Amino acid sequence: MIILALTFLVSATVHAQGIGTTYDMSRFLSEPHPFATGMNVRGQGLSSTRAAPALRSPLPAQAPTPRNQSTSRASVEPTAKSSRRTEPSGFGGGWLSEVRVGVLKHAVSLIGNTTKETGIDGNLEVLFEAPSFLGLLWSPRPTIGLTANSSATNTDIAYGGLTWEWAPWSNLILDFSLGMAAHNGELKFDPSVAFPANAGRHREFGCRWLFRESFEAGWLFAKRHAATIMWSHYSHGGLCDDKNEGLDNIGVRYGYRF
Repeated sequence: MIILALTFLVSATVHAQGIGTTYDMSRFLSEPHPFATGMNVRGQGLSSTRAAPALRSPLPAQAPTPRNQSTSRASVEPTAKSSRRTEPSGFGGGWLSEVRVGVLKHAVSLIGNTTKETGIDGNLEVLFEAPSFLGLLWSPRPTIGLTANSSATNTDIAYGGLTWEWAPWSNLILDFSLGMAAHNGELKFDPSVAFPANAGRHREFGCRWLFRESFEAGWLFAKRHAATIMWSHYSHGGLCDDKNEGLDNIGVRYGYRF
């Protein structure tokens, strides 16, 4: 009973002091919050996250390492080289351009030449790729050829020179050749012999070496094949002797391009 009476007395005294008295909150406000430590840590996390935008300023570009450069060049250069040549441009590493074969009428009279000699010629011609130094001459193709007559007694000719080609329209091709030729025919007959054995049958060329010109026109088909008509002329142009009967051949040819 005594304990209850003391408790009641203390409570009444505190209640009486609280009536009309302002409660001091300063101590309460100065007390740390029980979760203050957790909020500080959380706040630091947010502040570090918010500070990240300071890194948004552009960084200086870093130059690629030499290893990357060599790798990129190695990966690009083979592709460029392979795209330049999708198929072979010539036979034997690109030095052979074309081979032509044909049948020609021997010793035709187109410009007033005599009708000495006759028969049919077989023709074989090889054209090579134009070397770079011939670019100053519009890149003609070096050419060698042989024309052999069907008769063992008529003139055979070996020649060489340069061949220019134009394609003025679609698959039409026009060729012009200029060069030199050597033959196994007659130079001239001995005037002291009254009745030469081959007089009137063989041409008198005057020189062993002759100039050669040819004109050719035809059609290129299936990319590698050509059918043409050719006229060729041989003479020394008055540079050797008074004898210069010359020779003209005309015929058809087939060409295969490598």
